Amino acid sequence: ERFWGKGMAGDKEAAFATLYHVLLTLAKVCAPFIPFMAEEIWQNLAVGKLPGAEESVHFCAFPAADESAIDPDLEDQMAALLEAVQLGRAGRALANLKVRQPLSVLYVKGARFGEAFQSLCEDELNVKEVRFVDDARAFTTYTLKPQMRTLGPKYGKLLGAIRQKLTELDGNDVVDAFARGETVSFTVQDTPVELNESDVLTEPAQKPGFVAQEDKGVTVVLDTNLTDELINEGYAREVISKLQNMRKDAGFEVTDRIDVRYTCADKLADAVEAGRDMIMKGTLALTLTREPADDSFVSADWSINGEAATLAVRVAKA
Repeated sequence: ERFWGKGMAGDKEAAFATLYHVLLTLAKVCAPFIPFMAEEIWQNLAVGKLPGAEESVHFCAFPAADESAIDPDLEDQMAALLEAVQLGRAGRALANLKVRQPLSVLYVKGARFGEAFQSLCEDELNVKEVRFVDDARAFTTYTLKPQMRTLGPKYGKLLGAIRQKLTELDGNDVVDAFARGETVSFTVQDTPVELNESDVLTEPAQKPGFVAQEDKGVTVVLDTNLTDELINEGYAREVISKLQNMRKDAGFEVTDRIDVRYTCADKLADAVEAGRDMIMKGTLALTLTREPADDSFVSADWSINGEAATLAVRVAKA
């Protein structure tokens, strides 16, 4: 709590307690297969630290599964969350957007998870909000191409005309029709054409300002429209990352409070000032000043999202 605040201290304590339990159980499970490593883990974590702990992991009973602790609903929600996160990451990569650049909304279709899982999804993908939708038509469409293997024998010389006609159709309407078990019919060169799902290759396509990814019946859509506020926060997060790297390279202790100096052009400086509180909290900075640093600081030159900057850090004086 001293360094991270009460809420974060509670989260960290819960995470450490969970890791401790997992490592001790893992040592018991692995003991017959990697006896020396398991014993090393047990001696470091249990003996003399856990009341009533056996003197050796090899004196412990092999762990038994507690089936009462299994929560199928929790597992289903986590599986849905993982699918959404994986697709969201793929969408970021497709749009060439770093994870440190915050986005406004992630739309999710075909998967549901509770409020706590929404917060995890927002943190993992750095989005401000997760919204569940039943229809992603406003953000997605599909490109349609003829399946040569099935259409070639049936329509031969009409394939070029069919390909052109498919580019004129609404991809969402065609995919919806196939999902209902229907066929799609039209006429080309005075010849009736009827297509079923196996006759058409469908691929998700992007609408301007959105990136969609789909798999296993789940569709996620990232709103890639960036406001000035989101862009500034992206700069601030990049500054935090650079300062954290500098702390590590300089050999600072994790809990050391620091002073920060920086020089850069006005565009980046405005973003730093807008994100001042977040930067200082994220780096344990006591001061954050736009001015050249003296020799008491460790300095480094950076390109932060294309903006040149010099950052400087030192351990704050008591």
